Amino acid sequence: MFEQLMDLVKQHSGDAIENNPDVPNEQNEAVTQAAGSSIMDSLKKFASGDGMSQLTNLFHAQNSGQDVSDHPVTQTVSSDLVSNLMNKFGLNSDKASGIANSLVPNIMSKLGGGSGGFDLQGMLSGLGGGALDRNHDGKVDMGDIKGLFGR
Repeated sequence: MFEQLMDLVKQHSGDAIENNPDVPNEQNEAVTQAAGSSIMDSLKKFASGDGMSQLTNLFHAQNSGQDVSDHPVTQTVSSDLVSNLMNKFGLNSDKASGIANSLVPNIMSKLGGGSGGFDLQGMLSGLGGGALDRNHDGKVDMGDIKGLFGR
């Protein structure tokens, strides 16, 4: 799943990272990798514990045609990315926010499936069936959800 997310980040990193004068060309790949890791880590946090309902809400909003850029999940993922870019690359808040605001809403809008992204929603909605019994214990629970995200 991480590889799929990284592909999605690379597809949408053009203006946010590669064509951004605030990111030196020699750091493009590192910033892209950090962005993908940050987004994945944020999604892992939502998938474990009480955040799952917020993820589901994001997908419902997305599927009903709503703009997800102001959704709390998107805002949290963006905020996490801003912090990571500031810490890892020394970008100031405005520059890091510009990257996150350009990249994250595009990525989040693709996570629900069917629009050129990958079908995270489909994976999560299938939890009632045995196909997602990641640890093969005969039931689908939080351990299986964490397994989807590599934990």
